[in-house]
Amino acid sequence: MLQVRIFVPRTSLQMPPPSPVPPPPPPPPLVLHPLLPSEFLEYLLTHLSSPTKTTLIVCSTRETFLHELLACVTSGSTRHALVVPTLHLISASRAVQLAFTPTLHHLRAYLSIFPRQKPPTAPDSSEFPTLALLNPISVHRSLPEFSAQGLSRTFAVAVDAAARSRMRLVVAECAEPNSAQEGDGGGVSKSVWDEQVPLLSGTVRGFGSEEKGWTGRTVKIKRVLERWCLFSEDKQDAAVP
Repeated sequence: MLQVRIFVPRTSLQMPPPSPVPPPPPPPPLVLHPLLPSEFLEYLLTHLSSPTKTTLIVCSTRETFLHELLACVTSGSTRHALVVPTLHLISASRAVQLAFTPTLHHLRAYLSIFPRQKPPTAPDSSEFPTLALLNPISVHRSLPEFSAQGLSRTFAVAVDAAARSRMRLVVAECAEPNSAQEGDGGGVSKSVWDEQVPLLSGTVRGFGSEEKGWTGRTVKIKRVLERWCLFSEDKQDAAVP
């Protein structure tokens, strides 16, 4: 009987090497309830402090930010927590890097070239560095870009910068000091995220309109940002989802 032997190369029996496990994605972007500058700094230093660094982008000049911060920490009768040099505060502040973008063009340019970061070494979300954005809405005011179209463009760049750098994005807009005091126990009376903006950039204001004089259709700022971000309705909520 004729026997047929089939030669199978030894290499074909070897299993391919396992593919590398992709690193975990950063948490979704988070938008906080309107805070005072001092409250936002406390939030970053208390709840988001980690061995990795935090980049805080302040959408104003350095002088304006320091003036507002000084007014917050000196307004009370007791010594503010930010001026007490505790070991935790000193250690956490060393990991915070400040950047000031006083105009919308500065903000978008900075975010477009924002450097990449090393991926986290553990799947725990607390290991992700933080990209914090303070007062991004204020730099749009009085500009044609103060619209759903303009805000979408800015936040698309911000979300892309955070994802590219593997950082978690946290966004906050400063509340007026008087509004914050009136909202003790019940929050700020009217959130900036509930403001109405026109859909398209360059929309002019009309007369007699109920939505702050905008002509044409309008939409809430919160509705625009919900395309990418989660909202924390409670300003005391420190949990990052």
